[in-house]
Amino acid sequence: MKILVTGSSGLIGRWVVSQLRAEGHTVAGLDILALTGEFGSPDFFFNCNILDRNALITIFQSFIPDAVIHLAARTDLNEKYDLNQYATNIDGVVNIVQAVRDTPSVMRVIYTSSQLVCQVGYTPNSYSDYCPTTIYGLSKVRTEEIVRAADGGGKTWCLVRPTTVWGPYMSDHYQKLLRLIKKGLFFHTGRSKLYKSYAFAGNIAFQYCQMLRVPSDIINGRTFYLCDYEPLSLRDYADALAQ
Repeated sequence: MKILVTGSSGLIGRWVVSQLRAEGHTVAGLDILALTGEFGSPDFFFNCNILDRNALITIFQSFIPDAVIHLAARTDLNEKYDLNQYATNIDGVVNIVQAVRDTPSVMRVIYTSSQLVCQVGYTPNSYSDYCPTTIYGLSKVRTEEIVRAADGGGKTWCLVRPTTVWGPYMSDHYQKLLRLIKKGLFFHTGRSKLYKSYAFAGNIAFQYCQMLRVPSDIINGRTFYLCDYEPLSLRDYADALAQ
């Protein structure tokens, strides 16, 4: 298969590209930032901001992908900004949907949202039951609304909500935890183990690839949380990292 991965220079993107290439697919990466290092290097790389609709559509129609894994997004939780600062997650998604619709070769699209469309601990009653507590989470609500309203661009599609993803190349936000542990400055409060669903980057890349294989009726129009199968105790996780 020929697969286009947007956000290919990010944490998940690198692992997804690496997994796809290991499985023998032809992979094109698309990102606003060029990939550094060799890990997860795609067969083709397009330097593009997904807010540039014309450039995006040109890339889609020149590469002629069979499938698209959309990961490009603004992911920081900086609450100093307003929703307009997260245009990549809104206007950018409108452009992705249009590029998908305008590219006949595309048969399947996986759109990436976030677990933060609902606050941690909230159990939604339906795909469209939202409860965000951050601007970023609200921007991802808009992502989902855009995709559903457009029926994913008229192709087989699904939305995925990754949980906390960790592993090599993870963001500085999570590396701060590692630095505190390394310096011996991290400590637990209380006695609760505080279980939480995490996702190792290699595992989540495998899950993305599985979604390219399954029959369309299993995933089409549905929303999935992506994480490791068993929740981890934050206490045990931090202690294991310290060791």
